Amino acid sequence: MAQAYLDYQTLQTLSGLPVFLQGPHTKTQLELNNQYSFGHYNKDFVIWLKEKLLPATQAPGFTQLFKFFYNNYVKQTARTHYVVHEHLLSNPDYLRQEQQAYVRILKTQGFSEEFDYGAEYYHFAGLYEEDYDGSIVKQAVLFWIRRVTDGTEAAFFQGINALLEIYDPDFLQAWHKKSECQSASTAKQLACQHIAYTKEMAAAEAELERVYRKLYAKRDTEGQAKLKKAQALWIEFRNANAVFLVNGLKNELQESVSQIKEKANMTQERIKVLEAELETK
Repeated sequence: MAQAYLDYQTLQTLSGLPVFLQGPHTKTQLELNNQYSFGHYNKDFVIWLKEKLLPATQAPGFTQLFKFFYNNYVKQTARTHYVVHEHLLSNPDYLRQEQQAYVRILKTQGFSEEFDYGAEYYHFAGLYEEDYDGSIVKQAVLFWIRRVTDGTEAAFFQGINALLEIYDPDFLQAWHKKSECQSASTAKQLACQHIAYTKEMAAAEAELERVYRKLYAKRDTEGQAKLKKAQALWIEFRNANAVFLVNGLKNELQESVSQIKEKANMTQERIKVLEAELETK
């Protein structure tokens, strides 16, 4: 990853270490399209990146410059590699299966340019659906498979984690909170969902009020009265319907979460109806 931002020979000169211990690369040139081999990183070099190069970015007068560089060129890649790593390591059987398949192909047929290996990784763990760039997700899965193979996975992850702690702590905190909710007990998951849906509902309510006020302002006196009555009746229906739809759930918290979710969904639909009216008035 590092050579994506710094020249290969410069990295070797600065560190005084070989970047790779084996693979198709020479000391002066990278060979990135070899069908039967890949570069095995030198673990000492990876540790140097974390312990020497990363602290150097925090030198006086350099922090703001690197913060700009991180936000514009590194952030998306760093975040994606972090999240992909956590998903892979949480499913060791899958990781082992994919790593063994990768090595087997490497030793037999190789990776020709016509062979789009790992195309399915584009949608790995549903990250593309969460607005991660599928191409970077695929690259990250293959990167970690190779790092597990060459034994530098832990060292690289420590470096990425340290980078995020310095330049992207809010993302790291949000990810940890999300992970805790996903891996926690049912009660904890419900509590997390309650918080999330409450925020979603508040945002939907605010948007509904905005659209309603905009439509109300375009009506004459009679139209305003009709709209006000219709809106009040709809809110009454929404609240009653949400209660009816989740009636019978044994868990009080689960019932509350489901009610908020239903109300949020209905509110979003109501917004669409009022927006459509705005366009026709």
